[in-house]
Amino acid sequence: MHVLIKVDGDVHGRGLMPWLHADPVSKQAALSVMSGDPGQMGGGEIIQAVVQDSTALGSLLVAVGTWWDARRRRPGTPPVQVMIECGDISMTVTGADPADVHRIVQALTSGDGTVNSR
Repeated sequence: MHVLIKVDGDVHGRGLMPWLHADPVSKQAALSVMSGDPGQMGGGEIIQAVVQDSTALGSLLVAVGTWWDARRRRPGTPPVQVMIECGDISMTVTGADPADVHRIVQALTSGDGTVNSR
C-alpha cells in the first residue's frame, strides 16, 4: 500500500523524516522523500511510504501523530499541517490518539487492508 505523507509548514529543526527513521515502530514502512511542487509555498516535506497492511499503516500513523503532537507542544515551534493520502482519499493527522488512528486507517483502507478509493 502506497501512502503519501504531506507536511505543510516550516519544518526547520527536526523534520518528520528523521523522526520516522529514528522510530522503531515506523521501520515497518519503506520511506522515501519526494520533491515537492516548486510553486508550492510554505516549505514542508513530502514522504512516500510503502506499508504491508493496515496494521503497519496504523503504526506509521502513530509515529506521525506523535511527531505532530511533540511539535505542537514545543514552545516557539511554528504549526504544521500533516495530511495522509492513499489513493484519492486524504486525511488530516491531529495526533496519535488510538481512535483517530483507527478512523484514518478505516478511511484509507477498505477494512481488509487494501486501498480504499472513491
